[in-house]
This record gives sequence, structure tokens and C-alpha cells, in this order.
Amino acid sequence: MNKTTRTMRKAASYMLLIFISLAVIFPFYVIFITSFKDNAEAMRVPFTFWPKDGFHLDGYIKVLQSDIMGVSFLKGLRNTLLYVIPPVVVGLFVSAVAAYAFVFVDFRSKNLRYTILLFSMMIPGTVTMIPAFLLFETIGWVNTPLPLIIPGLFGGIGSILFLRQYFKGIPKDLVEAAKIDGMNHFNIFLRIILPLSKPALISLGLLGFIGGYNEYFGPMMYLYDPDKYTLQMVLQFTNTAVTYDNQTIMAGCVITMLPVLILYFFTQKLFIKGISMSGMK
Repeated sequence: MNKTTRTMRKAASYMLLIFISLAVIFPFYVIFITSFKDNAEAMRVPFTFWPKDGFHLDGYIKVLQSDIMGVSFLKGLRNTLLYVIPPVVVGLFVSAVAAYAFVFVDFRSKNLRYTILLFSMMIPGTVTMIPAFLLFETIGWVNTPLPLIIPGLFGGIGSILFLRQYFKGIPKDLVEAAKIDGMNHFNIFLRIILPLSKPALISLGLLGFIGGYNEYFGPMMYLYDPDKYTLQMVLQFTNTAVTYDNQTIMAGCVITMLPVLILYFFTQKLFIKGISMSGMK
């Protein structure tokens, strides 16, 4: 392969990457720029790529001052964080403990139990949806945030699989040396494994937070009281209430995206590192 061919292939690769990047970024640009237009221009067809009448903050003011069904955007954000953060943090810790056991602890039927866990991942969520709802209704958890919080506190099979693969890349000599020094498994886990696994933990935590933050179906199924609505539900009802106000709808979308974008901005390096190293041994 000569130099000219390599250069052409490299240029074609860059052009393809630029095209894909623009295709991904364009919808976000439409949302962002529309939120700063006045409503007349936001509703206008064809779409204008820059506000002709200047930038306006009316949409953001309406969103922050709105009270849809007695619930504000800020209350929806508070509810979402209360429902998402505890299962993400506690569930991640429980998953890490289980992954540590599968890698560094010898116990009876370890491989069989791990195989059963993997098999349970093949069961579609729709199969357990109705039985889970009936169970939560029987014990009186419907119309409370408990069905959204409690199951996540016990970790997730996908997280265990991810962390198990990551832990297998940590030299076992470190664990054996710690045992010789008299450390038990719990101290080894806290003082050695967790600090070395920070990228993987942050990656899983970020993915879990995004999944819970964007969850709509679960809260819609279990929460009936508007005072308990999550941010995604408030955004949906805002969209219904202001059907002909694209400026306000897009401003709500921007505000909804901000927490995730800010979180990713501060954790992106560790997130990418954790994803890239999860399959290495």
C-alpha cells in the first residue's frame, strides 16, 4: 500500500467520523438553539439555524416558574435524585462485593452460581414486569418510590459481570500478599480492590445514574401522586400542557440534560478508561 492510498483512506476515515459526529450533535444543537428563540420563531418553518430576533430567555423562565399538576421542574429534579442516587451508590457497592467474591474467594458451586446469574440475564424484563407490579401492590408499595429504590440496592447482574471482568485484570499476587500480611477479605476489598477499580466503578455509576435519571416507564407505572413525580414525568406533562410552545419545551429539554452533561464532563476520562479496561486481563 503506497503513501497516497494510506492518505486517502485516512482522509475518508476522518470524513466519515466528522459526518457521524455532526449527525449526533445536530439534534442537540436544534434543541439548544430553539430554546433561545422567541416562540414565534421557534414554531416557524423552515428551521432557522440562528435566532434572527436575538436570544430570549423566556422559555427558561417559563419552565422554572411553571407548576404542572402542582409539580415544578426543581421538585421533579429533587425527586429524581432521591430515587436514583441511593440505588446507584449502594447497588454499585453490593455488585462490587459480589464480583470480588466471584474472583478472589473460593466457595462451593461458584461457577454454577455465576452461570445461573448469567442465565437470569436472558429473561426479558417484560416477563417479570406484571408479577413485580402485583407483588409491590400486595405489600403496599405502589404510589411510593420504594419500587424504584429498593430493588436497585441489591446490585445488578450486568454490573457484577462488568466488575468481575475488571477485577480479573488485577494481579492476584496483591491479594495473596495482603493475606500474608494478615488482612481479611473485607479489608482487602476496601483498601486494595476498590481504589484500583475507581475507573470501572465511575463508569458503572455514571451509566447507572443515566439509566435511572432517564427512566420514564417505571415511575409512570408506580407513581400516581403528582408530588412524587420524577423530572422525566414533569417534562412529559409540560410537553402536553404547552403543545404549541416549542421554546418552552426545548428549554425544558436543555435543563433536563444539564445534570447528566455536567456529570459526564467531570468524569469522562475515568469513564472512558473504565470502559476500555473492563475487557483486559
